[in-house]
Amino acid sequence: MKKTHEKTAWDIAENETIEKTLQHYVIGICEGDTDRMRQAFHKAAQIYGFTDQGLLADSIESLYSYIKEHGPSEKLEYSISLLDLSGDAAVARIEIFNLYGRNFTDFFTLLRINNEWVITNKTYHRH
Repeated sequence: MKKTHEKTAWDIAENETIEKTLQHYVIGICEGDTDRMRQAFHKAAQIYGFTDQGLLADSIESLYSYIKEHGPSEKLEYSISLLDLSGDAAVARIEIFNLYGRNFTDFFTLLRINNEWVITNKTYHRH
């Protein structure tokens, strides 16, 4: 099998920029700061996953409401376990530990708009 793509300095720099976007999301959750979280998401972003009531398929505003209702989650830990990009599109996977006592796997799609990376979609699995 032949490897067809090696990481360039551009790829590495873009990965770091994407990680900063993802950190706005995570730090916002830790601090209960939805304004910080908003810096990470496109205004039309969507969220999908399952809650105790069933399927959640909604605008990202529902996540902001949830965080406002529950407040900071200072014991949260996370790791970025996947980051891949192609041009102006990227995907990321974050493992979230101890968000209000629960663990999550978050999958994100991101898009670079006007040279800024924003999350356009969040799909999660609650463990």
